[in-house]
Formats: sequence, C-alpha cells, structure tokens
Amino acid sequence: MSRYRLWLDSFSDVFKYEMKYLKLSNALQNDPLIKRKYKMCESLQFVVDRQVRNRFSLIEVDSLLAGYQDESEFLQAFFHTTKTNYKRDISSYHLLVTYKQNQELRELEQVYNSPLLQKYALLERGKKSSSRILKDTKELQQFCMRLLRLVEDQKSRKYVFCPFSTDLKIEYEDSKKLAKYIPFTRMHGGRNLFYESLERYSKLYDRKWEKAESFLPTLQEDEALVEGQKQIYRILRLDYSLLRNAVLFMQTVEDIKEKEMPSPILDDGQYTFVVDDENKLCFMDATTKECYYEYLADMEENKDALAELAFEQNEAFRRKYEGEDEVLFDDYSFEETESFSKNKRISS
Repeated sequence: MSRYRLWLDSFSDVFKYEMKYLKLSNALQNDPLIKRKYKMCESLQFVVDRQVRNRFSLIEVDSLLAGYQDESEFLQAFFHTTKTNYKRDISSYHLLVTYKQNQELRELEQVYNSPLLQKYALLERGKKSSSRILKDTKELQQFCMRLLRLVEDQKSRKYVFCPFSTDLKIEYEDSKKLAKYIPFTRMHGGRNLFYESLERYSKLYDRKWEKAESFLPTLQEDEALVEGQKQIYRILRLDYSLLRNAVLFMQTVEDIKEKEMPSPILDDGQYTFVVDDENKLCFMDATTKECYYEYLADMEENKDALAELAFEQNEAFRRKYEGEDEVLFDDYSFEETESFSKNKRISS
C-alpha cells in the first residue's frame, strides 16, 4: 500500500498542513488570512517504476534510503540529482517520513546503512508471487546468527528480554527504542512466537553449558539448539516488517554499545590522573599529557626494535662476563614480541 510520504519539513508543520489545513473547505484554503497560519508543505516526488509519485510503499521507502550511510548522505545525493527550489544548506533540513493510521499522522523511523534491508526491499519489489516468505540468503542467515549470539550472552540478552533493566546502564530513550522493536511482531492469537522462541533458545543454551561444566553429555541440547536456530530463522523470514524491526533493534544495540566504548583521550586542558612506574598517583597538565601519550605511541610503534636491541645487548653482556659466577643474567629484561620471537627462532 502506497501510504508513506517524504518531507523536508518539521513534523509540526506537516501535521498542521495535512491534518488541519487540507481538511478545510476550498474557500477557507484560499483565504489569505487562513494561509498565513499554515506552512504550505510539499512532499517529495520520485520516479518509481517510470511514474512520478509522492506516495510510496514501505519497501519503496527502504529501497531508497537503506543504501545510504545516513540522512546527510541521502540529502547530498538528493540535492545533487534533483532540481528543487530548496536551499543548498543541507544542515538546515531534516528528512521526515509520515503515514496515517487510525486517523492519526505518525512518523516512520528511517533505516540507513543496512545493505541487508535494502536487498530485501528490492527483492520484495521484484517479487512476482503473492508469498510473504522472504528469500533464504547467506546474508539473512548471518544476521540471524548475530541475533542469536546476542541472546546467548547472559548480559547482552537483557537488551532483548528486559531492556529497562538497571543492569544495562543505558539511557532511558535507548531502552524505549529497544522495547519498541522487541517483541518484533504479534502472531498466533496475540502470542509472540518469535520472542518466545528466543527465550526458549536462551534457556536451552544455558542448560547446555551447565551440563558441560559438570562434564555431562550435551548431545540432546546441541540437537535442540540447532532446531531452535532453524525455527527462529524460519520465523524471521515470515514477514518483511518483522525483519525491518529486527534490523532497527540490532542497529539500536550497536549504537548503545558504541556509546559504551571508552572515549578517546581528549586534550581539553584539564588535568589527567595517572599511575607512575612506582604505583604512585600523579597528574599531568594538557601539554605534559600530550607528550606522555606520544611517548607511549612511539614505544608501541618501536617495540620490536627495542626488544631486538635488548636481546643483542644482553647477549653481548653474557659473552663479556661468561664464566663469572657472581654475574646473574636476566634473559627477560624486555618481553619479546611475537614477531621478534619468530625471527629469533628462524635465525637460530
């Protein structure tokens, strides 16, 4: 169904235009005083199947957007290839996708940077049969396994089963996004078969490793896990919207994990506390801090050369004092790196 429209306007402006102005009579719409109260929003038009249109299906929206890295890249391409009256300052625009449901105007979350979703959107557009089952591909199998790896880990599975858990230590807005796309779909009389299958799989996975740690055979659990993987994959292929929600969920998880990564050290002019070689706490100002990290970078870059030099000096010291009973040799004054150890074994 072609019910999605794309705009370069704010949601509030589009809402007033779509839900209030367009519902007025023609006489009121042409009244100059009335027009001043509303922005005359204009939805974007694209050529789809050789027709110029301003309404699109979900898969047409995804096949257009999912191949771009982000919104900025899409807008750059849009302004470059389309003759429009818009200004060329891309930063002043935000792409909005809307649809109507139950007499309400809603905003569709856009999906970028997903070759998988773009591929399936194009496959669905070109599908000739009426079947809703998605095609079996290696890319979809790999995506399913990434989801299963998430469920197998006892910490990361909380993203799926309890996104508002305080143990996750994530922002409330991120928790809301996770909960929005998990459970992915409702089916079979209100039961969420996909969610239930993931939950059974996680419990089965835990039981397998409990038995393995007790040195008990796990053949039965292994076979059940394989069947569980197949079932989850079959459910994932049932509907395009389910896959789309799963992609949005995984992208949300990846964004959260990226936020959790330690930030790079910035020269912000503030003091940084460090531990010196004697385990004493000290601090460095911005200039000293920069020199210190440059020193660490140089040491890391030249660690192989330093290890080789240390080895040569140690061997020279050994040869010089060989036979002296009181001389103790330290063969591990520098830790040999992997590459240097290999070179040493080859040369010997």
